[in-house]
Amino acid sequence: MTPTAAGSTLGQLARQEIRRYAGHRLFWFGTALTLVIAGFGAAGQSDERGRTALDGLGPAFTLGVLGIVIMAGLVRDSDRAAAAAGTVVVAERTRTLALAAAVVVPLAVALIWFVAAAYGYLAYERSADSTFDATPDAFVLAVLFSQGVVASIGGPVLGLVVGRWFRRRWAAPIVAVVAVLLTVVLNGDQAWNAGWREVWIWTHFHGPFGLPGADDPMRWTVLPGSVFWYVGYQLALCALGVVIAVLHDRESERAVPVRAAVGLTVLAVVLSGLAITGGEPATLPNPIPSPDAGG
Repeated sequence: MTPTAAGSTLGQLARQEIRRYAGHRLFWFGTALTLVIAGFGAAGQSDERGRTALDGLGPAFTLGVLGIVIMAGLVRDSDRAAAAAGTVVVAERTRTLALAAAVVVPLAVALIWFVAAAYGYLAYERSADSTFDATPDAFVLAVLFSQGVVASIGGPVLGLVVGRWFRRRWAAPIVAVVAVLLTVVLNGDQAWNAGWREVWIWTHFHGPFGLPGADDPMRWTVLPGSVFWYVGYQLALCALGVVIAVLHDRESERAVPVRAAVGLTVLAVVLSGLAITGGEPATLPNPIPSPDAGG
């Protein structure tokens, strides 16, 4: 197959996979929930204290976690269709790249949510005991982008990897549950991992995490690390995930994907290190106590 023909085939398959992702019932369920969250955010009703500052958790689940299951299912459907066709006409690598292109579907919904969340955060007055001088608008919006928009890409990419390397139907739901459980542990509210939690795929950078040893469990604090470098780290992981999925095809040339995987791994390690060492060097509390502070 010539490069021109391969490119034409990839474009056709990508459009097909985009339509299949957009028509998936689980995607529409997640989209409906995401738009509800966006509506509350745009109306300033998410949280009277910090407004939409912590709303990224919503699309991370409705588009990211559910996206793991959706994409893994699309991989199985693609493989079944290829097997039913008999003679393999389209290489697995091309089909994998076409599936990767379908992430534009949840990304589009996530961007709608992000605009609503950004408006909800910037347009309404927030409580003085929530975000403060150490959380400028660019910081809060970067956290929302990381937690919501990038997660809407990362979940489906993880599903693509799972679908390519683990054929069992139950693999994707198990990976989704494990990802959620690990995120609960590494989301930033545990003192023992606050300094290196950025190695994980999703985490907090600020919120009502309280002060250790103080009678104020809901004090708003900024956690160590740089969210700006962290977004780069997340995107590098997404690109690496696509390459790992491509490497499952043993029939196609592998030298270029292997080099890309090595380069992206090095880049991810560097960006993770910068995310850990950049930003605030230690937990920084809001000087104003929370309403739950003891006397």
